[in-house]
Amino acid sequence: MKTITIKHVQIFEKYLGDDDGFARSGTGKEKEYFQKGEWALIGNIIQDLELIENGLASKKYEEEINRNLQEELESDAIEALKRKTKKHNQS
Repeated sequence: MKTITIKHVQIFEKYLGDDDGFARSGTGKEKEYFQKGEWALIGNIIQDLELIENGLASKKYEEEINRNLQEELESDAIEALKRKTKKHNQS
């Protein structure tokens, strides 16, 4: 089973990545999804994707990140995070 699902990404986006806001306002059901460090992992993935998107990552690092994404995330979660990164860099 993959660590990060589209549901994780949707909840992360609902709180705009604000872990304090999530801790204060997240429902019990939402918090059940984040028991193993998934919140921080999504934040790290977004940072890595931004490095790649901005051409600041080496080819080797980019390949490593893409390999890790395939291992840890469901495909729809990967696509959602890549879209989020592209939108953020276009604004």
